[in-house]
Amino acid sequence: MEDPEGFFTDLGEQIETQVQTIALELERTATASPVYLDRMAQLTGFRRQAEEQVLAEMVFSVEHEPVSMSEELEEMLGGLPSVWSLDRLISDLEDLEEESGLTREQEVLLSRYRALLALIDFPVGDRTEAVEAMTEAEQRDLVIALSAFWDPQAKTLRDM
Repeated sequence: MEDPEGFFTDLGEQIETQVQTIALELERTATASPVYLDRMAQLTGFRRQAEEQVLAEMVFSVEHEPVSMSEELEEMLGGLPSVWSLDRLISDLEDLEEESGLTREQEVLLSRYRALLALIDFPVGDRTEAVEAMTEAEQRDLVIALSAFWDPQAKTLRDM
């Protein structure tokens, strides 16, 4: 990079412009609060929301791509809930089902949690050992199966 100071100065100005634009758009859509402190909190929230969005798009969006299938799988598994967490969520939903029944949304959630658990409950000790024990074809198949549960932007469990 020939001129790092100029580059980052320019980037900072672009970010500030984008933040101001987005914050103003958010302000236009909100209802005005007659109480001064409430309005200031609302405006501060809009500013922070705009900063988060712009920084995610312009600064934090540069990521390294996994070099191998095992790295991609490790990244996915690291962003998903643990087997213990899924067991607990499933147990809670099953208890609710016995007590009062489930809504359609809860039934879908329970089904998805069970399907995800079946994919990540490895017979081998921890996830790293399990991934290392797999062939590349098995790793690829698991990445494909997990993609239904994985949000690549957020690097975590997809909203159900």
